[in-house]
Amino acid sequence: MKFDPEKIIFFKVELWMVFLLGLFGLAGTVLFGWSVLKTEQGVTESTWYSPLAHHIAQTPRYARMAWNKGLTFDESGNLVFADSHPFVLENKLGFTGLKIEDPGFQDRGYLLVSAYSDERNSTMVYLYSLGEKKKIWEWIPNHEEIVEKTPRLKKLQATGERLLQNERKIFTSVNPYLTEDGHLVAATWHGVLVKLDPQSNVVWTVDGHFHHSINRDTEGNFVIPSVQTHGEETFFCDDTYVIVSPKGRIIEERSVLKILEDNGYGDLAWGIQSWVAQTRDPNMPLPQRLPDPIHLNDVYPILADDNWAKKGDLLLSCRNLGTVLQYRPSTGKIIRLQRGPWLNQHDVNYLGEGKISVFDNQAVRGKFDYDPKFSKIYHDGKPYSQPVIFNFDSGEVSRPYDRVFAQHELFTQIQGTQQILENGDVFVDMYGENQLMRVSQDGIRWRYAHGLSEPNTISMLFWCRYLPKDTDLSWIPQGKSLAADSPAP
Repeated sequence: MKFDPEKIIFFKVELWMVFLLGLFGLAGTVLFGWSVLKTEQGVTESTWYSPLAHHIAQTPRYARMAWNKGLTFDESGNLVFADSHPFVLENKLGFTGLKIEDPGFQDRGYLLVSAYSDERNSTMVYLYSLGEKKKIWEWIPNHEEIVEKTPRLKKLQATGERLLQNERKIFTSVNPYLTEDGHLVAATWHGVLVKLDPQSNVVWTVDGHFHHSINRDTEGNFVIPSVQTHGEETFFCDDTYVIVSPKGRIIEERSVLKILEDNGYGDLAWGIQSWVAQTRDPNMPLPQRLPDPIHLNDVYPILADDNWAKKGDLLLSCRNLGTVLQYRPSTGKIIRLQRGPWLNQHDVNYLGEGKISVFDNQAVRGKFDYDPKFSKIYHDGKPYSQPVIFNFDSGEVSRPYDRVFAQHELFTQIQGTQQILENGDVFVDMYGENQLMRVSQDGIRWRYAHGLSEPNTISMLFWCRYLPKDTDLSWIPQGKSLAADSPAP
């Protein structure tokens, strides 16, 4: 049978068929648009095909990115954009490693740096001596061993199901905690909690949705923010704090929402915050896939009694409520609760006698957490973050570093940490600036950025720490420093 294109082109179609096809097309267009809209709004009841419709709708954006960046295959054989790694950033700082800003100041402390290594295609943690200006030890998390010791991840790997934030190349080591014997405890971003020995062997893993900070209480237990899931009924981020023993056993988990409700503050979560998620992209961390009314980002244990607090009390920083509260687990009571004077704050520390320090992002959130548009409007185009000291007794607010942070326009829309040091300086992890800094009331002492092998690139940093000069490093074998002759990137 000879193919005749003219017969196909000029084939006669009944009008009712055209009308019916038009109705189907209209219905399909409406359904497609509705699916995309529901995915954009993060509605959890949307259909199974909504994410697919959302991806199809982004075809022009994907095409533009492919044209600009090119395509390649990752280690799993997935087609990705050539420069799509989320931790590799353009170096806009003009330096890498340690940059001294105050030549007259000598710092003998250490940095515990968590960053990405493009040479290893994985995250790493290393101890950096500020006095010697070099790395003196490093830990390389073994992703395969972590998966093997975590049943849920092992099952995902066996079934071929993809959970992006637990893949090796972006398996983060957030806010690593160095123990006195050289072991390291760190959390992947909304993933498992891991303990490594000094040789990077996995001692234990605790499965969960751990995130942000890691602190230690008077019993040596680790206190970490997490998210409680409720199976198919999970429709919002039920923030919790979890206490984990030194041997990797969960001792306790408490819901922050329930703490607020039990103490008469439930309206803070139920009546103020938007209960709409930012995205339903399964590759994104949990708080961005579900409504996130509280956003717990730090739990700080108080280690000794004084006139204003008792040993065992906890300070909780709830970003989306703009609230820091003092909670006493022994009685189940909120002792103090303070909203503001900070905006979308992080990292609360106790200074003693009713004083706390808080990293005040001074950020105004829009639809997406990381969009600084409204922050720029609020600050007349020049937003800046800074540590703030608050006195629960007098209500006094102190901003000792305001001039320096304002002068240099040091701003991070999301995340960030602070640590007031013994001499009154402050150490900050400026997440949005991708640098660590020591700042006095008069100026910047030094800056630090983690450079990569690729020219003009740096790594994102993951809640790094400053350790004092008297930190016990006796666990490092004499003369066996892993990186004794290697300056940090």
